[in-house]
Amino acid sequence: MIAAIVIAAITPIVLLSLALLRDDSQTYRFVIALGTGAALVEGRPVDNALPKSLSIKVGDTVEIINQDSQAHTYAFMVLRPGETVRHTFRQVGTFIGECTANEHEEVTITVS
Repeated sequence: MIAAIVIAAITPIVLLSLALLRDDSQTYRFVIALGTGAALVEGRPVDNALPKSLSIKVGDTVEIINQDSQAHTYAFMVLRPGETVRHTFRQVGTFIGECTANEHEEVTITVS
């Protein structure tokens, strides 16, 4: 009985650890180009690959490089001019937030 309780308590921790240690994790890199903010204000199309929705796995990392002279937000990540932000996702979930670096205003990151 006690052994079953211990196994039940430890199993989620072991599974999470294995997911974080998986060697097939990926890094998704995106660049916010110089002039993005100005183009959006002027109604011109922007040249960056920030997706409106992104599906990734636990252990994957999203890296965004802001080369623009303006601050931008992508989901929950705030990037000052010239800043690079990296976030490794450590739990399953859906993250919905703002995107100020593309024509779409909302972004969804789904982590499985």
